[in-house]
Amino acid sequence: MQPARPRPAARHRGRDRHPGPRARNAEDGISGLLVFDGQCFCQHFEGPREAVQGLMARLQRDPRHVALVVVHEGPLAERRYTGFAMGLAECEGPDPISALQTLRGEAALAHFLALRASFDISG
Repeated sequence: MQPARPRPAARHRGRDRHPGPRARNAEDGISGLLVFDGQCFCQHFEGPREAVQGLMARLQRDPRHVALVVVHEGPLAERRYTGFAMGLAECEGPDPISALQTLRGEAALAHFLALRASFDISG
């Protein structure tokens, strides 16, 4: 899971570019959720370790992603996102995602999972 601040152009092009990566993620067995709170993105994804590491490498090379930080990484007993490959969510409120920038490990994961009920998710 990583929060990242988008460059200004990325805010407008995010949805236009989503279908290509979405298909690749599905091919690689990666599922998850991309959340935008109006200020920054947070992506929570899961899948085979090698595929997730490859996705992270691509994201880090992509100039549209700035200030990329991994706040939690670890094994998962079972998938949390089975109804879609990569969902897109928007959330509102006083910087709900920004707290993730100060949290790490299990605390970051618990905070994100607690926020999920408030997300408007489309898959």
